[in-house]
Amino acid sequence: MNFDTDTGENEGYWFDLFLRKFAREFDIPWSNFTVPKFVNLAINRSEGGAEFLKLPGLICSVYMYAMKQILNHIKDNNCSNFKGLHMADAYITCKDASAMVRCVPELRYLCFRRATLSKKSLLKILRVCRDLEVLDVRGCTGFDEDDEEILELASHIPKFMCAGSHLQPDFVSGRIILPYDDEDDEEEHKEEGQQENRGQGQQEG
Repeated sequence: MNFDTDTGENEGYWFDLFLRKFAREFDIPWSNFTVPKFVNLAINRSEGGAEFLKLPGLICSVYMYAMKQILNHIKDNNCSNFKGLHMADAYITCKDASAMVRCVPELRYLCFRRATLSKKSLLKILRVCRDLEVLDVRGCTGFDEDDEEILELASHIPKFMCAGSHLQPDFVSGRIILPYDDEDDEEEHKEEGQQENRGQGQQEG
């Protein structure tokens, strides 16, 4: 799981072409084709053995709630060996972060390089995903690379990379402003609290 092999925005362009070709080959109307359905098909074919998922973040950012739907599908399919997620250049919303801590809290490898990621969302991930061995959030917007609270929570991660990450004016009180980044609902808050207690318990142990 070498995160340094990153082709950047071109990856999203070629992935989009592939999706369109796939839809044509199987006579699927493009209006009915979605990224979550396609990825979920691949997850289904793994029969619970999926371990690592890499997707162009720009693609999933165009399709609203794609990441949340995919993570829920991984949980529903009991992919107990799922340990790695790579989505560079993505918009990571509060709901996306909540889906991560709820569905795949035992992640070991996570890459959100050049993502739009609020400090609030990153802290949520750090407090729960205590098994992380590699966390790559280099070049992100939404938090500062020298933020003391983030560095303290990430101090246990063997390979934590955040160089070049910085704040931008589009963030208010640590919350990214996006048209589809509404607050987590009551059920998500409850499940998230349970997961955070689990992470804190592991840390104290």
